[in-house]
Amino acid sequence: MLQALKQGQWLDLYSFDLGHVFPADIALGNHFTSTHPTSLFTVARVVALPTPSGRVSLLNCTLRIVTDGAEQVQELAEGQAYLDALKTHFGIELDASYAALRPLPGAGQGKEPELDW
Repeated sequence: MLQALKQGQWLDLYSFDLGHVFPADIALGNHFTSTHPTSLFTVARVVALPTPSGRVSLLNCTLRIVTDGAEQVQELAEGQAYLDALKTHFGIELDASYAALRPLPGAGQGKEPELDW
């Protein structure tokens, strides 16, 4: 069970076991998370990485760095700052310009997804 400490309480995020899984079940789960309109991954750009002392995440243009329980939040400008953060914090180098990325649904309309992580 993966848990997160939120406001003094441990919240269950997800769990797994070592039981047999059919490939079709994995395919269905992957299809859902990458295509369903209520999936976070169809409405936002998301990347997260655990670190030895915390985690780094990028949700659209909001960069969060948690180190030893202290959180830094930075709003990045669209464009090169976003691409630089991908490279610097996650080792991701895209072979496309920021302008070539698929637009986010609701971009510029105040429809930022709400996350509890």
